[in-house]
Amino acid sequence: MNDVPSMYPNFSVFDAENRQRAERQVTTLRAWQEGSIAQFRQEVAKGRVVILEHANHYLFLTNQSDVVRSTRGFLEEVARP
Repeated sequence: MNDVPSMYPNFSVFDAENRQRAERQVTTLRAWQEGSIAQFRQEVAKGRVVILEHANHYLFLTNQSDVVRSTRGFLEEVARP
């Protein structure tokens, strides 16, 4: 899941108030993500969840090898007769 520095690359220069705001926002986001993942796992019997730690919205750029590996694995699995 996302951590504060990956969500806010300039976190190290935030003042105390904005650090707390960022931490609260990430805590809220993480709870929402975990709930969404749990719901998906419950409702999609053969679904797959791939969690890429420290990835951002553009994970196909920041985690290219992880995305390629996961995509290829998925395609190989669904292509089996």
